[in-house]
Amino acid sequence: MCEPHPTSDATTSSGRETNGQFAKGNQFGPGNPFARKCAAFRSALMEAVTEQDIKDIACKLRDDAKAGDKAAVKLLFQYVIGKPQPAVDPDALDLHEMRGYLAGAIPPEVFEEMQRGLPAAMLLKIWPFFLFAKEQANFQAVADQDAARQQRRAARAQRKAERRRRRQEARQQATTPPPQPDAPPSSNGHFQESGVVSTDQAPSSNGDFGGMMATLTHWLRSRRLPPNDTPQA
Repeated sequence: MCEPHPTSDATTSSGRETNGQFAKGNQFGPGNPFARKCAAFRSALMEAVTEQDIKDIACKLRDDAKAGDKAAVKLLFQYVIGKPQPAVDPDALDLHEMRGYLAGAIPPEVFEEMQRGLPAAMLLKIWPFFLFAKEQANFQAVADQDAARQQRRAARAQRKAERRRRRQEARQQATTPPPQPDAPPSSNGHFQESGVVSTDQAPSSNGDFGGMMATLTHWLRSRRLPPNDTPQA
């Protein structure tokens, strides 16, 4: 019979279940509490070592390897040449060559994608110009928006000034009295205007009213009227 699978209730004091798995509610590891300090140490070490120091150490390692120090030879070859690769089976040279060909072959879809794409070197060359053009376009858009805003403000100010002018004209028309019409001539031959009797001759629209009034006045003065108490024949 198979043993029953232990439940999550069967936990130990280490925060794990009886099968060694982490139990529910485990706090896990706190991580590396000295990560910041290690980073500070590495930063101090990098600041203390210069490029010339690395060259001097490399020259010392090279001299020791030349002197016959096998440890120096192994370390030098390991970092300069790399670890030796396993020997190739002579009977599998053709298979090895085929695997190398297949590993270096590019699928057709990748080739088509590369044709549609842009090389990274070319993109890096034109990218600053693209950013500059985009920045200028953003500046131009902001300038256009500001100009449109100024035009709307000017149009609103012009409409307000026009309404103000119309209100002033209407107020002036309301306070100005209407012109009085010309009074017609009276029966005694005098020209009456605005309640004042005047003998001045007012010109007519056709230019003959003044002469007619002068002739009529001369005729009335030359005529001898009888006294009021003398009966007229």
